[in-house]
Amino acid sequence: MTQPPSTLPPVASLSDPTKPSEDSSPAFDFDELVRLKVCQFLSTVSGHYPDKLYKLLMDKMEKPLLCEVLKQAGGNQAKASRILGLTRNTLHRKLKHHGLMKSPHSSVSSSPRKALANPQ
Repeated sequence: MTQPPSTLPPVASLSDPTKPSEDSSPAFDFDELVRLKVCQFLSTVSGHYPDKLYKLLMDKMEKPLLCEVLKQAGGNQAKASRILGLTRNTLHRKLKHHGLMKSPHSSVSSSPRKALANPQ
């Protein structure tokens, strides 16, 4: 079995997503995309930073990451946890934290597929 790359593959040009790069494969640095989005967010708060900015930004990144990986894994939490490098318990806790999976006592189903179909 081959090991996945330790870096993300190029996706598209940041300046113009429709413009191909010199080698005709899309290219941009994922770190640069995140940096630009963080700068964009910080410019909107005009120096009035929310409390716990780090936690806020990590939560904003983590929720879509969990959703997309679960979709790729067909809703299979064991497979998603392997992809993410998390234990199933940690993944389950994070899903609950982000409202993607409610507790058994909740009125919302704990099925990850149903949770993904109706993310909050």
